[in-house]
Amino acid sequence: MFILLLLLNLLFYWVVKILLQKAEADELLRLLEVQDKQYESLSRYLEQEAKARHDFRQTIYTLAMLSDEKDYQTLDEYLRLYKENLPQRNIVSFCPHHALNALLNHYAKEAASHSIPLDIKIQLPKDLPIGSTDLCSIIGNILENAVRACCDVPEDKRCIRLIASLENPQEIYITIVNSYVGHLRKIDNRYFSTHKDGSGIGLLSIEATAARYNGADTFSHDESMFYSDVILKTTVASAKEYLIH
Repeated sequence: MFILLLLLNLLFYWVVKILLQKAEADELLRLLEVQDKQYESLSRYLEQEAKARHDFRQTIYTLAMLSDEKDYQTLDEYLRLYKENLPQRNIVSFCPHHALNALLNHYAKEAASHSIPLDIKIQLPKDLPIGSTDLCSIIGNILENAVRACCDVPEDKRCIRLIASLENPQEIYITIVNSYVGHLRKIDNRYFSTHKDGSGIGLLSIEATAARYNGADTFSHDESMFYSDVILKTTVASAKEYLIH
């Protein structure tokens, strides 16, 4: 009986271990899926911007040719048609970091479509000692949650504030504050989405990314505001490479 009990305990131990490993693998897979979607969204946006810049160069070449030939009638007609078909898009320069600036323009447009005031203050250089995908994944996930939360808030109380700065070559600070309304789901100091189509995986993705950079993430709230704070600490090697550039 003792041997049988020991075998049952060992069997139970291995079953639990396998289930935990599977749960960890499933969670990691979900995190990777979230980052892939974030990257795909950013890539599409960057491709659109690249196409727009390419088309604009062709337009400049055409205008220059018409001007050199002094074909002003065709030039006027070309400008009129171009103006009529020009997309109503204003690209704002939030920061010199191209990928992040494209992402911020995307969410600025998204916030404006929902009448959400978005205050952005970025103090980051063009080149950073961390991956662009990781940086955009963190800020994109938080902004996506912030926009979604603000949509439930009365329009006159909606707001999002973003601050990101490089305090020194080895530490990047990201702070986002957004308004919210209603109750938040929090289990074991971890927040979960309150929307039917949400899972809270975005916050787990932020936590995993911050951990890869020996950083930390803190989420908190009061009666009307939700606070997201992330610190990323880069390696000494990457910091030296950054300083060289």
